Amino acid sequence: MWWSRTRAAKDRDAGDLSQPPFRLWGQCGLFLAVFSFFLAVQSREPPWNDAKPIYAAAMNFAFHGRVDASAPNVPVGKRTYDVHPFLASAIHLPGALLQRLAVSRNPGDAPMAKIVTSHLGPAALGALAAVLFVRLCLFLGLGFGASLASSVVLVMGTMVGIYARMPWSEMVQTVTFLGFFAALMRVLRDYRGKAALVLGAWCGALVNSKEVFVLALPGAFLLALWHHRQTLTWKEALKHAGLGLLGTAPFLAIQFVYNTIRTGSPFRTAYGSAAVSFVFGTQTVDGFWGLWASPGKSIFLYNPPLVLALFGIPLIL
Repeated sequence: MWWSRTRAAKDRDAGDLSQPPFRLWGQCGLFLAVFSFFLAVQSREPPWNDAKPIYAAAMNFAFHGRVDASAPNVPVGKRTYDVHPFLASAIHLPGALLQRLAVSRNPGDAPMAKIVTSHLGPAALGALAAVLFVRLCLFLGLGFGASLASSVVLVMGTMVGIYARMPWSEMVQTVTFLGFFAALMRVLRDYRGKAALVLGAWCGALVNSKEVFVLALPGAFLLALWHHRQTLTWKEALKHAGLGLLGTAPFLAIQFVYNTIRTGSPFRTAYGSAAVSFVFGTQTVDGFWGLWASPGKSIFLYNPPLVLALFGIPLIL
């Protein structure tokens, strides 16, 4: 019957990846389907608000080999930079390069080309989120049908459906945190092999999507140590910690160079004291209201499946 597809196969243990049911061709097919869907329903407006300097940095890099967000004729001393980490702009580089190609052939198509190409990166990340979520669900022991249905809910019933249509930085943060969480689950299951290296790479990507996510890394490291405390020796711990740092290194190097160009120091971000004061100076009550109950930003308003998920909690306890 159809509901048999919602359960993990009886001959496979939960999390057994020796014979993954989600083959590479299936992952590519799901990626292309979701990517095409988001391109079909994407916004028809150019980057605005926060997305404007994010995409401007990608355009300057593709057109002029620079990473600032200023107009092409602005002198070096007066250039401005985007406050986000470089990964937020890097996902737009393929689109910016396509825009450069289109403009070189027909300069009059520049405005329309910008509208189309600026949405390629978020749409691709939305498709990647769908694939990562199915893989995570299968790893946790769900059947293929339930995993695929959950992925559909993710991309169509949550904020992912909005983020993937707009060239903001939130889609980068969503995918990197999803990848980080999935990699951490794999390390908790088995830290051997390349698990620590992959987790380190996702940690680097996570921090390169938004620096504040660095606060999530110590807890993940301590959780992994505590989970394997009975079998992990100090020698193995240092070895796999080194693998994790090796995976993180390329992303940190990119961010250090980007920070140095923007602020003159690899350890100083471009947010500035005013932005930091605004974020950390906000009243706690206001923050909780905005997250949970605000009619404009409530997590339940824009992610309605979470309301149903509350009723499902007793099923997993």
